[in-house]
Amino acid sequence: MKRSVVLHTMLLLIAIGYCQISQKQKSVITVKPVDIPQTIQTVSSAKTVSRSDNDGQTSWSKVLKPGQVPDPYDIASFLDDKENFDLIPLWKNLGIADAELAGFFEKCYASCGVEQTNLWNIGEGGTKVILRIGAEWCYRYLIFGYSSVKPIFLGYVDTPYQKFGPPLQRVETIGERGIWLVLTTLDTTGTGGSLSSDNWYDISKKGVHNVLSYPSNGGETTFQIDQFGKSFDARVFSQAVAGARYTVDVLFSVEYTYSETETEDSLPLFEKKQRARYVWNPEADKFVFDRSHSQMTEKEMLRIYNIYDREPLTNEQFLTYNYSDLARLAISGKRSQKQWLSRFLKVCDRTSEEKGLSALLGR
Repeated sequence: MKRSVVLHTMLLLIAIGYCQISQKQKSVITVKPVDIPQTIQTVSSAKTVSRSDNDGQTSWSKVLKPGQVPDPYDIASFLDDKENFDLIPLWKNLGIADAELAGFFEKCYASCGVEQTNLWNIGEGGTKVILRIGAEWCYRYLIFGYSSVKPIFLGYVDTPYQKFGPPLQRVETIGERGIWLVLTTLDTTGTGGSLSSDNWYDISKKGVHNVLSYPSNGGETTFQIDQFGKSFDARVFSQAVAGARYTVDVLFSVEYTYSETETEDSLPLFEKKQRARYVWNPEADKFVFDRSHSQMTEKEMLRIYNIYDREPLTNEQFLTYNYSDLARLAISGKRSQKQWLSRFLKVCDRTSEEKGLSALLGR
């Protein structure tokens, strides 16, 4: 009994290790054609089978046939509630190379955690099926379509190191034909900070590929009385379509905070909202940042709505991007806010913004 517990623990640690090695990798494979889905529905697996099966290669023969794409419904039913099960035969059948397994898993070290999602079409193409297979913070999304009644494997998306559970999943629809699968994934987390992003995936004739990503929520705290903390989020504010020109407006919101002492909770400095527009570029086959209709540059967006270990926001950039808000604090802010600003300016370079704010504080 003790040996079994130790073995299970070792396997679990190995699985977590695979995920942590590649926590910043996102692997997306583009393969065969598919029409864009219209709606989304999540369903449970059809039946329950054995909870464990050590002879995975032999058992897979019930589902996998040489030269044939397996039916996703059969995969879901077969893997439902299995544990410690070999997945290599499935990846090889679908053409997922060994090198592409980095950051994922070769076995379900716990339950395979299969979830099945149907994407329905009003037009051509019929049903699309997404299978999410997960084990200990790692999730792989297999996407299938159908040609007549035969399944077609369209591609897959890996989301490693999802520490707090599987990614949130939704469909964004613009007009009648503009439909994308969106996964909200945890990008990084650690002491004092975390970051998640919204990732849009197009399912088209060119396969499955990422066409838009932006920070969706996160933040970082500070334990220094001369620095600032922040928390932020983003949501789709509006959508539009004119012919084949799709536009997406994303509203970003950020709240900056400060501390009076190194042991007290954070206090609010000010809040800010900014809109960014993304436009579908048919030549690039993805959404691109539209500076002329956005309230900030793309560089500013990536600095503000991010955390320390990705795109750090320097003190001088903080002054530049938020000068009007900081000037208001220097003139009419609370006494503790002015004291924080005075401390903060002392650790900033002598830029024109620093000089201007220092002058306002000294009036």
